[in-house]
Amino acid sequence: MTYLPAPALPDEAARLAALAEYAILDTDREPLYDDFVLLATQLCGTPLAYISLVDRDRQWFKARSDRGPHETPRDIALCGHAIAQRDVFVIEDTFADPRFAENPLVTGAPHIRFYAGAPLITPEGHAVGALCVADRVARTLSAAQRDALAALARHVVSQLELRRATMKQARTLAALEASERRLLEANEHLEERVAARTLELRQLNDDLSAFGYSCAHDLRTPLRAIDGFSRILLEEAGEALPPDQRVCLDRILANTQRMGELIDAVLDFSRIGSKSPEVQRINPGLLVRDVVAAHPGYRDDRQVRVDIAPLPETLADPVLFRQVWQNLIDNALKFSRSQPVSEIRVEGWVEGNRACYAVSDNGPGFDPAQAHRMFRVFERLHPTSDHPGVGAGLAIVARIVSRHGGRIRAESPPGTGARFVIDMPLARTASPGRTPAAGTLASMAA
Repeated sequence: MTYLPAPALPDEAARLAALAEYAILDTDREPLYDDFVLLATQLCGTPLAYISLVDRDRQWFKARSDRGPHETPRDIALCGHAIAQRDVFVIEDTFADPRFAENPLVTGAPHIRFYAGAPLITPEGHAVGALCVADRVARTLSAAQRDALAALARHVVSQLELRRATMKQARTLAALEASERRLLEANEHLEERVAARTLELRQLNDDLSAFGYSCAHDLRTPLRAIDGFSRILLEEAGEALPPDQRVCLDRILANTQRMGELIDAVLDFSRIGSKSPEVQRINPGLLVRDVVAAHPGYRDDRQVRVDIAPLPETLADPVLFRQVWQNLIDNALKFSRSQPVSEIRVEGWVEGNRACYAVSDNGPGFDPAQAHRMFRVFERLHPTSDHPGVGAGLAIVARIVSRHGGRIRAESPPGTGARFVIDMPLARTASPGRTPAAGTLASMAA
């Protein structure tokens, strides 16, 4: 062998990786690349032109002006020398250049005597091939022709980059479509699982409500017997009982009374879970007036002041929503009775599509850090000796409000008592219910 083989390049691994990203080797002919070859022949005035992509062991022609083979070995490729350059590589006469005089492409078809190749350099700086022109006679290229050939090579690279970007976009789109299909399948199964779990939880909740109601109801009979026999014993033999035994009997009666209250609370809580709200447009102001008028109170009516501001209408079950006001006002009166005058304020306003209400009192308030406990059934933040009750009223309120699609929160600014805020669905086109602005508990009942 008396010709110079194409050299190996320092960045060969990265160069081959860049070429592979274009996924263009061994693809079909494309008119656009044929046009590049045609332009090259016309710009340089040569009969031959090629777009050569230099692989590991071969050069493969994406486009060529003649009907020769699709590839040749890399070691005889003149373009293998062109990609080692940054500028246009020119051999004016291969016969006169000992490096190429006996190259098979010179001594045999296509009988190259003249060669000029502009390297195809990627944006990352890797030469993946060359746009070249050739002739069967010795010749030269003008500076303008060299510049034109280099410019045309840059356009070939731009087309290769467009191909890479299009394939990347297609892969991304395919991945997105696959992800979307997986997501749809997951959502379909998720909806089925959620529906099944919701049904299971609903059934469990109904069973628990029914069980709680049944247990509470069944406990009433023996509890009444205990209470009744204890009262008979107290009435008929109470005077004869020693003081310590009478104290024990009094404790039995007190605890049966408290147990009765707990059972009533369980029954009330269970009924709310099993009863579907019969929603209609209601005027909360009328409910509040009715609750205040019917309330037995915890103290002399002259020591109670209830202020009722205009309240927006809402959509709710009137029976259940009356219980909300009953429990909130009862709670406010109970916790404010230690003050010289119990001051209760009921107010309302509109926020977007929500009707908002608040019940405030001037009682001792509570620790805001414990607010989340107030709506749990049988939870208490104050001793029973200070404030009677079983701790179910606010839990019932929260459950009723939740079943209407509403929310409740508790606030206790320092030194201002407690404030309970509710938001409910707003009854549109309704004007706020007007109620007396202020008055005592006695005047409300009149």
